[in-house]
Amino acid sequence: MASSMPVDDGWTVALYDGERSHDPLGTGVVVDTNLVLTCAHVACPENRPAPDLWVSFPKAGVDYYERRRVRQCLHDGWAEHRIDLALLELVEPVPAAVTPARLRCLPEHALLGRGWWAFGFPTNNVAGAGAEGTVTEVRGWGRVHLTNEPGTGVGKGFSGAALWSPDYEAVVGVVEHADSTGHGLALILGH
Repeated sequence: MASSMPVDDGWTVALYDGERSHDPLGTGVVVDTNLVLTCAHVACPENRPAPDLWVSFPKAGVDYYERRRVRQCLHDGWAEHRIDLALLELVEPVPAAVTPARLRCLPEHALLGRGWWAFGFPTNNVAGAGAEGTVTEVRGWGRVHLTNEPGTGVGKGFSGAALWSPDYEAVVGVVEHADSTGHGLALILGH
């Protein structure tokens, strides 16, 4: 299978529990100059924002420690509607090298049988890794099942990752959950 990754994914962020922390909590996607979308279970454990949350920009060609502090969680979907999404506002805008992701809201069925790509930070892999596969099933409440290609797959550290659709050339969802085989679930933005 040809790679389904985007040409430029500088909008990918790693989330940390401190300005100098080395182990990402998860990942997210820049959606505006000072806004990041991620999973609520990463950014707002126990239904409240992590006290010292920072984001870095590993795919934007900036310094490892060029990070931005999270000012607040503007929207915690889990606490409000049992949807595992959080919208984070940054204290400062993202670096100039970062362009917010192109988003596309689609019904779940529009992705069925189509390819997907995501980038996350598996345990003990600070450089991160990509995963790709096919959307194989529509699940309930705006979620789709992600089946991975051999040698790739989502896992711990992919929570909050942008779900990129090469067919639509846009971020169409957020990776929410992974199982032990590298398959996962994603919440679709159109839901």
